[in-house]
Amino acid sequence: MECLDEIIVFAYGTPKQQGSVKTWFNPVTQMSRVWWSTKGLGKWRSSIKAALREIDPQSMFMEGCEDSAYEVTAVFFFTKPKSYKRFLFYRHTTFPDLDKLVRALFDELSEHVVGDDKRVFSLSARKEYVDVGSASNEEGVFISVRRLPRTIDRRVK
Repeated sequence: MECLDEIIVFAYGTPKQQGSVKTWFNPVTQMSRVWWSTKGLGKWRSSIKAALREIDPQSMFMEGCEDSAYEVTAVFFFTKPKSYKRFLFYRHTTFPDLDKLVRALFDELSEHVVGDDKRVFSLSARKEYVDVGSASNEEGVFISVRRLPRTIDRRVK
């Protein structure tokens, strides 16, 4: 089977950021409990995982693909608040943080597509609002992952 050059998927659901890790130490049992502070993160990551399973992500890092770099594009879509005017375009500059949204996405991409997020060479990410009642009113994330050769021959011929 050949390596895929590009995958494009849409994961439905409300995007959640990967927040801080919280720990709790029980002095009686001398054990610690660790969990992510963002509610709904597990459900969101499952949604990304389900979208990635629709294609064959295993072929992205099969034998012979290990020496690849990846270019990732992610567009996170959120429902526009009702207080915003319908005919105006608003840039999404509020919670959640874009870098933390990308962190949650990269954890799933590392596990299911690229093998390790250090192999991501280029990243383009942004947050957008969708209008309720429009044709594309779904919350979620558009994900595009392109496989690139790790080296480029720049010698003059």
